[in-house]
Amino acid sequence: MLASARRPTILCGLGARNSGAEPEVRRLAEHLGAPVGVSILAAGFCADHPLYMGISGGLGSRLTVETLAESDVMVVVGASLNEWTTDFGAILANGKKIIQIDDRPEAFGWFARVAVGMTADAGTAVAALADRLAETVDPRRPDPGLVQKLQDDRKPKTLQYNDGDATDPCRAVRHLEDALPKDDRILVLDGGHAAMVCLKILTVPRAENWALGWDFGAIGQGLSLAIGACFARPGQRVTHTTGDASFMMNVADFHTAVRHELPLTVIVFNDNAVGQEKHDLVHKNLNASYADMPEPDFAKLAAGFGAKGFTVRKPDDLGEIDRALAVENGPVLVDVRINGDVELAASWEIAKHLS
Repeated sequence: MLASARRPTILCGLGARNSGAEPEVRRLAEHLGAPVGVSILAAGFCADHPLYMGISGGLGSRLTVETLAESDVMVVVGASLNEWTTDFGAILANGKKIIQIDDRPEAFGWFARVAVGMTADAGTAVAALADRLAETVDPRRPDPGLVQKLQDDRKPKTLQYNDGDATDPCRAVRHLEDALPKDDRILVLDGGHAAMVCLKILTVPRAENWALGWDFGAIGQGLSLAIGACFARPGQRVTHTTGDASFMMNVADFHTAVRHELPLTVIVFNDNAVGQEKHDLVHKNLNASYADMPEPDFAKLAAGFGAKGFTVRKPDDLGEIDRALAVENGPVLVDVRINGDVELAASWEIAKHLS
């Protein structure tokens, strides 16, 4: 199937990341001239590959979804093909043939019919495929049209923001994306709608520098994951992005970071509400004030804990993020006051599927 494929693609998930299969996947992708997409949990996997497309799904790149949808053979490595990764089935269109690799025999057929299910370690199976192809098929050049689309997609774009009386969260996250070091950033995300914005904008250099505290759609788990990342990567600074309601759920954990003088930077996107729930209430014509949650001054709260605190109230204050990122020792918190009326298009689509 791969030898005769006209538009092969590769989609990798947490199983590929956990097996450390990046060298094998890159080798297969280079031989096929195939682009590589990832699930949310595998963000950054093969990020240095020229045809890395990023996250697939509603919170990822539209180009990734479209490219996977248009392929005729898709190699799925350690990904379950759930509704989030497939953008509710969009990438399964086109009558494509799916070759799925998973170390769990029960993984095949849960979300999509597969042409071939390979029960194996991801690295072992992909290496075997690459070896067999090298014996039978000459390496292919990537599709020039796709290469051009990827290059165009990566170019800086002129964007319009809606700051209102605060700061558009997309503007704030784009500032953070530009301000963080490109090669060694460690990101831990949490926080409902704030996490959605971060997923759409923030990038990561490699899969092992990424974690998402969003299991079961819950919020408030990210701070403990970020603290764990600080202990797992001693001496390296961890950046944790979260929402105000998420941070308040386990705010006492911040004292752990202070007590151990952890190199942790917390960016709180603060709309004084449970943002995603507020957006949902608006769509349902219900009283949006039910989701309001007036918060304390997080910069002062951080100082009270013994950390350094900074505040961004308007776009002119975004330099405070740069000041926070320049701190070398101990925990830091930035309270970014965002315009809570700004909503991603994907937000309501996801909410409808959950309801």
